[in-house]
Amino acid sequence: MTNEALREKTMELIDLSADSAEHADLIREIMMTALRLSENHVTRNNLQIIHSTLKDMRYGFKFFADYRDIRKISVFGSARTKPAEAIYKYSTAFARRITAKGFMVITGAGA
Repeated sequence: MTNEALREKTMELIDLSADSAEHADLIREIMMTALRLSENHVTRNNLQIIHSTLKDMRYGFKFFADYRDIRKISVFGSARTKPAEAIYKYSTAFARRITAKGFMVITGAGA
């Protein structure tokens, strides 16, 4: 199938999707990128990583939709850091100060 034929079929699918008209160009590009992965001989494992990433991003966008007007910051660390350690204390103090400035702090929440 030619790229042009693929674009046409992709647009047909997008047209069937509810509420896609506003962002049809970006949705088409995302779909075309996914379809082009087969041309690059991407491994199944890499495809699984891409799939998991997109699912996680979709879930994150849905989850945070109610908080879109709140600034957010991600804090990465280690679930093995003990509360008595200095880095733990610095991190929690930083999180308290940044939330006082109106930010939402996002962590992995590991235990």
